[in-house]
Amino acid sequence: MKRRACLLIAVFALFHSSCLATRKSVPGKAVIRPGEPFDVPLTVSGTKERVRVRVRNLTPHIVSVVGGDEQIVVSSGGKKNVVTMHVIGVSPGASSFAMEIDHTEPEVVFRRELRRVAEATRKRAAALEPIRLPTGRDVYRLEDVVNVLQKANDDLHSVLFEPTWAPFRDALDDYVASLIRRANEEASEVPESSLASSARAVVVSYRLVAKKRAVDRERAWSFFTDLINLLLDTAEKGSDREICVQTIPTGFEITLSPRSYAPDAQKVTTPSLMTIKVGAHRYQIAARDTSIASSGELDFLRNPRVVIECPVKFRKNDPAACRFREEAAAPCPPP
Repeated sequence: MKRRACLLIAVFALFHSSCLATRKSVPGKAVIRPGEPFDVPLTVSGTKERVRVRVRNLTPHIVSVVGGDEQIVVSSGGKKNVVTMHVIGVSPGASSFAMEIDHTEPEVVFRRELRRVAEATRKRAAALEPIRLPTGRDVYRLEDVVNVLQKANDDLHSVLFEPTWAPFRDALDDYVASLIRRANEEASEVPESSLASSARAVVVSYRLVAKKRAVDRERAWSFFTDLINLLLDTAEKGSDREICVQTIPTGFEITLSPRSYAPDAQKVTTPSLMTIKVGAHRYQIAARDTSIASSGELDFLRNPRVVIECPVKFRKNDPAACRFREEAAAPCPPP
């Protein structure tokens, strides 16, 4: 059920000739001159839950908001439920913001945020400056590559915070971790002087030259592109997956649950159709004596197939793992 909350602007900014002073919720704040950044906390009243808030800067000629003058942000939740806008002073005057709860449907939010983060990831990757080594090889600093990948993961964790998206967050964690692991495996050591800014002099004396790790530019872009394409493809398909669950032999009960949110578990008796949220799920197969015949995990984010087959073995302690199938051995019953 949607909750409505009252939104209260908790900070007003007052500009004086050549400086900015904040009052009310930030007492004692040092004077900030136009052109200098500062934070404006806006209080969400009426709920302690995290909510998405649409914020508009009504005075762009007075303050500039980092990230755009209109954006959707997530509140902190808790007793002091706030959103914090990062602002830069522009000219003297009083700043003003309009706020409202974002009541966009969850599925629209999911698709919108995946596309937004995909585009933001593309821009961050494009902003990286390649470094030409003496060998003529173009590289990126490993830490810069990792930061781009991790930022995408963190952004989506922040905005898709509800339990509904737990399977997606889990699978995204795994996928980004695999990309970072590959980047580390492929990174090579180069002298720190090679990675230094050309605007900074590097002095090398009678000591070992420090080493830094770097990733080939082309390989780094393959990681970025893989992540961007996954987000865009998932946004296109949406968050729901209708899967066909089968066992050999048929008639066994299978439970699928988000890896980190067991309350959303679903049970079906095979063969059967099941609708799940895309992402990482645990499964359990109940044998005819109700004991657990098999258990494991399946990732529906990276695997496009929609049929899983679970062989059931009757020998004790001899489980058989479920697997994805290209096609169903026999069609599932209609929904």
